[in-house]
Amino acid sequence: NRCNASGKGRVYGCCWMIASIVPMADIDSIWPTISKSFVDCLKDTHGDCSAGDLWTLCRTGQAMLMIAYDDEIKGASIWRFEAWLEGPVLRCLILAGDHMETWFQECSELATAIARDGGANCFVWDGRKGWAKVFKDAEIIRYTYRMKI
Repeated sequence: NRCNASGKGRVYGCCWMIASIVPMADIDSIWPTISKSFVDCLKDTHGDCSAGDLWTLCRTGQAMLMIAYDDEIKGASIWRFEAWLEGPVLRCLILAGDHMETWFQECSELATAIARDGGANCFVWDGRKGWAKVFKDAEIIRYTYRMKI
């Protein structure tokens, strides 16, 4: 049996699905595996940053790279703490991967533990309307508009 340092993981078929934060020293070796999915996601959402910006945030310790994996990386996301008027929040800057149903629960559990450890009591993210189907209990607090001129 394979499991992460905390001993958590769920079995899918014959494999463990593990979510973990990538140490800063390992960002460069993992980045080529996940960067294309980030680039594609940023294109779909007319991202206000580039994959290079996200890499810089992770490499400088300003954000955390989370991956979900079994024998290979299935999903990846980038998170950072932000100070809001109501207190600290954990913001998801990007989330990408296929077959989310096989790995998202582990990432959500890890993100929840990290948020609580950091004093945050909520997550914040920007996304398309479809996320409301995934996060049925989420409150919509703003919309981002774009108008070509």
